[in-house]
Amino acid sequence: MEEHRTWSLFSSHGSVLLVIAADATCSLRSLARDTKLSRSAVTRCVDDLIEACLVHRVVIGSHIHYLIDGTMPMRHHVEGEHTVSDLISGAGLGPVS
Repeated sequence: MEEHRTWSLFSSHGSVLLVIAADATCSLRSLARDTKLSRSAVTRCVDDLIEACLVHRVVIGSHIHYLIDGTMPMRHHVEGEHTVSDLISGAGLGPVS
């Protein structure tokens, strides 16, 4: 019997970024649920995305909103000619700033 391996085209960071693009007000709990990652993994991904200036965390009242800088280039040399906005638009998630 052939073993089925599970893999994804997107890294954890890419998955988290796409979920944030779909819902800028998502919580870490909902990010974890939607990406099927642990909350600590999601926290690390969000922190990395913020450190790389791809995502900005804004507190409005008691709510956290995420803003994506769509002008930032993709981080890998293969897709380096493309921006984060290209990825998000290609996924059908609409324009980002």
